[in-house]
Amino acid sequence: MTEQRNPAPFVPMTAADRQHMLDVIGVNDVDDLFADIPTEYRNPQLDLPPALSEHDVVTHMGHMAALNVSADAAPSFLGGGFARHYVPNAVGAIISRGEFLTPYTPYQPEASQGILQALFEFQTVVCELTGMDAANTGMYDGASGLAEAALMACRLTRRRNVAVHPSVSPLYRAALETYAGAQEITVIDGIDDAPEGEPACLIVQQPTYDGLIDDAPDALADAIHERGGLLVVAVEPVSLALIRPPGEYDADIVVAEGQPLGIALGFGGPGVGFFACKNEYLRQMPGRIVGRSVDADGRDAFVLTLQTREQHIRREKATSNICTAETLAAIAVAVHTAALGPQGLREVAFSCYQATHNAARRISSLPGFSIHGGEDALFIKEFVVECPIPPAEVNRRLWEAHGIIGGIDVSDRVPNGLLLCITETSTTTDIDRLVNALAGIAGVSEEAEAGDGSAATTLSDWPSVETAPAGEETILAIGDAAEKRVPLLLDVSRPARRGVTTPVPAVPPVTPPLPETTLRKQLLLPEISELDVMRYFTRISQSNYAVDTTFYPLGSCTMKYNPRVNETVAGMPGFANAHPYLPPEVCAGTLGALYSLQEMLASVVGMDATSLAPSAGAHGELTGMLLFRAYHRSRNDSKRTVVLSPDSSHGTNPASAAMAGFTLVTVPTDPVGNVDMDALRSVLGPEVAGIMLTMPTTLGLFDPKTAEICELVHEAGGLVYGDGANLNALLGRARLGDMGFDIVHINVHKTFSTPHGGGGPGAGPVCVKEHLAEFLPTPHVEQRDDGLYHLAAPAQSVGRIGSAAGNVGVLLRAYTYFRMHGADGLKEVSGAAVLNANYIRARLKDHYHLQYDRICMHEAVFSATRQRRQHDVRAGDICKRLLDHGFYAPTVYFPLIVEEALMIEPTETESRETLDVFIGAMISIAQEASEDPDLVRGAPHTTPVRRIDEALAARRPVLRWMARD
Repeated sequence: MTEQRNPAPFVPMTAADRQHMLDVIGVNDVDDLFADIPTEYRNPQLDLPPALSEHDVVTHMGHMAALNVSADAAPSFLGGGFARHYVPNAVGAIISRGEFLTPYTPYQPEASQGILQALFEFQTVVCELTGMDAANTGMYDGASGLAEAALMACRLTRRRNVAVHPSVSPLYRAALETYAGAQEITVIDGIDDAPEGEPACLIVQQPTYDGLIDDAPDALADAIHERGGLLVVAVEPVSLALIRPPGEYDADIVVAEGQPLGIALGFGGPGVGFFACKNEYLRQMPGRIVGRSVDADGRDAFVLTLQTREQHIRREKATSNICTAETLAAIAVAVHTAALGPQGLREVAFSCYQATHNAARRISSLPGFSIHGGEDALFIKEFVVECPIPPAEVNRRLWEAHGIIGGIDVSDRVPNGLLLCITETSTTTDIDRLVNALAGIAGVSEEAEAGDGSAATTLSDWPSVETAPAGEETILAIGDAAEKRVPLLLDVSRPARRGVTTPVPAVPPVTPPLPETTLRKQLLLPEISELDVMRYFTRISQSNYAVDTTFYPLGSCTMKYNPRVNETVAGMPGFANAHPYLPPEVCAGTLGALYSLQEMLASVVGMDATSLAPSAGAHGELTGMLLFRAYHRSRNDSKRTVVLSPDSSHGTNPASAAMAGFTLVTVPTDPVGNVDMDALRSVLGPEVAGIMLTMPTTLGLFDPKTAEICELVHEAGGLVYGDGANLNALLGRARLGDMGFDIVHINVHKTFSTPHGGGGPGAGPVCVKEHLAEFLPTPHVEQRDDGLYHLAAPAQSVGRIGSAAGNVGVLLRAYTYFRMHGADGLKEVSGAAVLNANYIRARLKDHYHLQYDRICMHEAVFSATRQRRQHDVRAGDICKRLLDHGFYAPTVYFPLIVEEALMIEPTETESRETLDVFIGAMISIAQEASEDPDLVRGAPHTTPVRRIDEALAARRPVLRWMARD
């Protein structure tokens, strides 16, 4: 008899596997594993569309993508900080490698050298482009990065005012106001407008949001420094190939949106935010930092460093709550800049400068049209046209009559202002069509200047820049285990070598040229061939452990298989090349998918509305806390300044509460692993805004009194926030909303299979009950009466938390996963995940201490206290030894309430055979700890590098490429 088809296509468990595991655990049925969930909350009906086959889902998503007008399907002149640039094919080839795509944050550096080295290259690129001393591995995007820069300036200066120059993007300012408002920081219009005290910083944008280049930014730096404040500069990264870097005019902190350097438009996400600063401010910088050190054998090695700033160590006192960031996008930037080299980047910037000025000159000759800033204005990539009629009408005519996507209406900044963007991918035909269409609006006819390039200026006519000297290594040294010195890209660079060529528009000469005082003089980026780019990143990728290469039992991270159909969908041109500021009429495919995803996510957790804006789980946590704040303030209940959090909650919760301006109070766990109810009752009072509850907890347990906890908090006037990091255990089995939760965030890069990318991108949608829907962040996908989807601002929105609608490319992958599973498939997923975890629990509990010996959910938390006390072998030693067996390590030393914790999460996509080999390895290590403890304490022995000197990396930080003696 043929077994019925598994409704979860990526679950390898057979009926025989299931029965064997149940027998080992000692239960009769998978449902028995969910006994801690009260019966009345089990097995809810989910309102989800039926599952589709892989063929059908690709067809369905192809139809959705075709509803968008992408940047390669019609001439588009949208900008606003996002732009279409040519991305070398090498970029996609590298970041699609499973060794980069499917690992997580490099917590085990010996098994993650490829990710760490690639991020070190990214930091080098950011430092070189910006002229700054140090950079982190990336923020969510440019807008959130700018907001975090302002908070950093306030910490450094101990001031509570932030001054914003008119040059700054209104979207960036909106995100800043959201972040700053949560901490009662005042945002003012200029350094002279502070209501009391001096500003912590002055934030400027170069070039401005309108594309204008300030040829004397030093005056702004002097003005704020004279007042004891810091200069924060938001930059456009392509322009930095031509114009002076902010470090040269004494900027203190620099941020940027990295999308223009090798990242698809993707409807605004994922991208990556650049963040750089002076060395003296390094220890207040948010985000992760990679440093260079050495291993036990003296070999070069890379490691996350200066981690005492971060949320997993400092908790509510951390510099930021950011955890999952945008690693894969950062690697794309590193590959892109290596492939183009300094000359290629300069050619791209020059082409943008030349093409924008050519188009501006022609448009300004039309009756009624003029260029904002005047005839002598200097701008690059973007410029504002003052139109004779409202820009909305101009855009309507451009599309309806000519099939052209126009610009951004900036009438609120410039009367009848239309912001246009032109890059090296804008063809002369595109520009001719635009100018002729505008000529029609002006009532004249302009004969197109096609230009054959014969009179065009070239970059060689401009002053040259100093580039990097020849490196002393060869590409063949990369990955050579015998070599103790690990070459970086600049070590294998050769002057004048190129990876790829760039498109160069054929346009007439440009006037005015950029003044020489505005131009940068040096650009030390690698110059290598495309083959060497591929070899370099391929070789370093092979030193990573990843889901695609091995079992990855990292607890609370849900390292399940990432189906490649998701990648196919996200890469469809209609999705990948869609600009985030497209009119709703021409992006119905993306908006329709996002609207449906909002509905499906809400159904899974029992909520009424969803925001897709948060870019990661911690971003969702912060959003939840902003909702707490907005809800209570709307009721004139501002005295609620305390947030409760059990000590079994997810590690980022304390920092998220603090970033939203709350004081954290920790609730202890009782002897059986549940929330101590008496302790909870003792801290509930009129000052409590709510509780942040991770369920299942980081102990891998479901608290049977969850609904009672919610009731108690509500009776005290508080709200209940659910951290959905562990939602994989509950899919189709129970819904937190049914138990009384008001808010639940969801990590789609965990539960819904989107790749972790070495530490991002992720997405952290937030689902809420109806009474909180009006406070959700903007933009929110809504449906109009005519059926058209559009982006809107909820009535009392907490504001903007990023530049666009979220990490849309990640969200589309999650949508695809939903459509391949349906309700029955998701229930099978959770059942298999919980069964696998309990199988490991049952097999290993005689070898490792189990602090809470009861049925677990998605993960089992063991303790190495027995090994430590008897043999001086710690949990970290066991994890390092596990690397020698070819497995990635569990989460170690977390949760904090379990001494010597080993948190193991197998997920549903692992086979019984894999689990058995892993269990055998863990048992073998327990025996080794007893018989040969030095072997375990000295591990790893077979990884590309051995144990790394992390203290050296923090004591003497080396955070970017430097020439060696």
